[in-house]
Amino acid sequence: MLDNPKFQCENYTNALGRIEKLVDSQSFSQIGAYIASDNVVAGFASIDTRPCYIYSQYGPVTLNHASKIARIYKMAIAMGAPVISILDSEGIHIESGLDVLAAYGEIFATMSEASGVIPQFSLIYGKCMGANAVISGLSDFSFGLKDSKLFIQSPNTAEDIKSVGVDEFMSSSYHFKESGQLHFLFDNSEDLNVGFREFFSFMPSNNLEEAPVLVGNDVPSDEIPISANMSAAQIVGAICDNGEFVEISASYGAEVAAFFTRFDGYTALCAVNNGDISKASIAKLVKLIAFCDAFNIPIVTLANAKAFKTDVEQQKNAISDIASLSYVFTNSTVPKINIVTGDAIGLAGLVFNSKFIGADVVYAWPEANLSLFSSQAKKVLNAPDIGTEQALLKGYVDEVIEPSLTRKYVIRAIDNLSTKRISRHPKKHGSFCF
Repeated sequence: MLDNPKFQCENYTNALGRIEKLVDSQSFSQIGAYIASDNVVAGFASIDTRPCYIYSQYGPVTLNHASKIARIYKMAIAMGAPVISILDSEGIHIESGLDVLAAYGEIFATMSEASGVIPQFSLIYGKCMGANAVISGLSDFSFGLKDSKLFIQSPNTAEDIKSVGVDEFMSSSYHFKESGQLHFLFDNSEDLNVGFREFFSFMPSNNLEEAPVLVGNDVPSDEIPISANMSAAQIVGAICDNGEFVEISASYGAEVAAFFTRFDGYTALCAVNNGDISKASIAKLVKLIAFCDAFNIPIVTLANAKAFKTDVEQQKNAISDIASLSYVFTNSTVPKINIVTGDAIGLAGLVFNSKFIGADVVYAWPEANLSLFSSQAKKVLNAPDIGTEQALLKGYVDEVIEPSLTRKYVIRAIDNLSTKRISRHPKKHGSFCF
């Protein structure tokens, strides 16, 4: 066997250890282990017996580094298996010159090719700087540690950095709460590994396979106590299988809470709106709907959409934000089920998965209010209060159901829509394209 000094390198050992702690025991096999100066460990493994491709960085990106990663993606596309990136690099070898751009270009190109074909995940264990941060941006979902760093350009170069603070601007907590780039944040690597494996169980391996179906749940399909006063997590926990779910971007765009969960064994996205919709919540929802549409995951929404936030910052891109939300709901061809739990008023009610823009089935709780105007606007305009009744008579709402029967009706709808097939036009997209 060739004697390779990098096998004795502490950074190499740490990078390899991160992979082995995440995947199934003794399942990891390296690819290109003896390539010199590549600063990355890469290969294939399994998680809960499901195949995946994975790589772990331990130094600056080189052309060899990028070529190995690109090979991983091409193999993953061919085999229909997810790719997991463990990112920990301070960037580039400046001495490499334009070869560095060639290196990153090769990575970005293969990730773009994989978008919407196989799921892509980034786990940020340390520093993720410069162009390396774009790998996280091109991934479908990113996981971080509280002490990890993520930024494109050195925060010291920003003219108004004092208003935020250098450490805060590049911190993982900033990107979890403010930018939405990190979807999950953990205190330590052990918790991250556990959280990722739980999340991974909800994911399909590629765009031609269903997510794993888990049979056997302890929640009956008959009446379940639910009230409008419960939190989003409490409602979803009450109606899903075994009360098990994973919330995505819990601290970003909180006006819409989003969960991957299961109904009668089948993975679904469950998005719960409560009140005025913000641009952050739209950005979160747009990416998740695009991902679900690419990977054939049903969408279940619980709507209480009164209006859009109207302060100046929210209004800067309001037109394009609302248009994007309308576009992804309208063009997504997966099963779409909407339950109006409270208000569905005006434009907000329209674009939040209404029958008008393509929801397959719409239910309403007895106290739901579907209307063109808010109660206050009705008084000012002296408008008639005919919204909910009109929606029922015209078929914009299919049925009024008791909250306690929500789970039963959702399962019935998903089962009925399981063979839905619509092809408006050729398309392939991932979750980062808007």
